[in-house]
Amino acid sequence: MDKTSNKILKNLNNKKFVFITGNGGSGKTTAAYNLKSKLESLGKIVNVISMDDFLTENKLRDNVLQEFEADGKKHSYRYSACCKESYFLRGLIATLVNLNNKNNSLVINKKGEQITLFGNADLHIVEGIGTVFIPNEEYNIEALKVWLECDRETILKHRNIRDLEYFKSGIEKHHDERTLQYVANIEVHKPEFDLIIDVSQKK
Repeated sequence: MDKTSNKILKNLNNKKFVFITGNGGSGKTTAAYNLKSKLESLGKIVNVISMDDFLTENKLRDNVLQEFEADGKKHSYRYSACCKESYFLRGLIATLVNLNNKNNSLVINKKGEQITLFGNADLHIVEGIGTVFIPNEEYNIEALKVWLECDRETILKHRNIRDLEYFKSGIEKHHDERTLQYVANIEVHKPEFDLIIDVSQKK
């Protein structure tokens, strides 16, 4: 198990939910599945829920811009995963409340596959940038909230392939605008997180 997952495991303190956030390419999914693998090897039942499965389709967001402020200036950029409005939060909250009440839930992932989430699981892991928007305290869901800190070089290294497939050109501009949106919409929630782990690969 990698260092990130090990730190999460050491800080669980019997909580049944873990929320993992961080910028794109920071290793949220990898950390979630490494943790799942370790616990399952110990005979535990673990659910992993991706925030991406609760994102509206790209084509519904591409032609709409969010206006926001960053560095004292006004900016506009497409509604990305850094925007609360990009998620079907009502559906996600219903799923989490159901699991918190120890009931099974069914989720259709972005590939169109039906996934069963087990209410009797020992741990429910929710990973994705949008975990910052989950009002868990309002619904009495006790979660360890984990923030993965990542430098720009590491983010670019991990995101280049997937972003190049989508944007085709102007990838640096897209990275810069999305980073500003991340700062404006996501980083403001950083003080709410319990555990901050630096996963930068920059030496």
